[in-house]
Amino acid sequence: MMTSNIARERGASMVEYALLIVFVAAISVPAVGMVGRNTEKTVTTVAEALEDGGGSVSGLPSDEQGDPGDPGDPGDPGDTGNPGNGGDPGNGGNPGNGGDPGNGGDPGNGGDPDNGGDPGNGGSGDPGDTPAAEPEWELGEPTTEIWQEKKNQYMWTATLPLVNTGSEDLVFEIEIVPVKHNGKDEKNEVETFTVVVPAGGRFDLESMELDLKKNSGTFWVRFEIVSVTTAEGEPVPVAAGEVTVEHPALP
Repeated sequence: MMTSNIARERGASMVEYALLIVFVAAISVPAVGMVGRNTEKTVTTVAEALEDGGGSVSGLPSDEQGDPGDPGDPGDPGDTGNPGNGGDPGNGGNPGNGGDPGNGGDPGNGGDPDNGGDPGNGGSGDPGDTPAAEPEWELGEPTTEIWQEKKNQYMWTATLPLVNTGSEDLVFEIEIVPVKHNGKDEKNEVETFTVVVPAGGRFDLESMELDLKKNSGTFWVRFEIVSVTTAEGEPVPVAAGEVTVEHPALP
């Protein structure tokens, strides 16, 4: 009885051992295969690295992955050459000083374009001497007046406006000359005087009372502007400075 129990226990133990071995084998075979494949891959990688001349090998347990090697000197790219100094563009010429435009200011010498650089002095900016305004004057339209002095005798006068249209005072030297019916001057009756006409002013030149008869007497009177000067004595041109006035018709 007891022997039978021992035999059964041994049989059970053998079965357990067999199952354990089968289980271990089932686990070990895939693990060994996996290790083998990893080992083969590692060996292949090492071999390829050795064939390529060294370098780091992935997966090595070593702390150092090796010297990747000297990539070598890329070489001297060579001298690119001297591109030259571009040549001398030349002096370009001196544009001159621009000329003197009638004392209207020196526009400057334009600068020297060679060095890039001096733009010139820009001119002195002197606008030049502005000529003074020419004094101006004019004679207006003459008028006459006649009246009867006594039977067959009349008296008459003539008036001539003198206008200073300029901007400064002018000095006029005047002569008023009566002319007889025969065309001769009445020299004893000549009036000579000087008058100052202010700027923008007017002065009426008046003859003396002139005797007039039907066929004799004074038929004309001549106004003459002998000279014109400024208040400082500077002469002023005289043009059309003579007007002859005929007597009015007898009533």
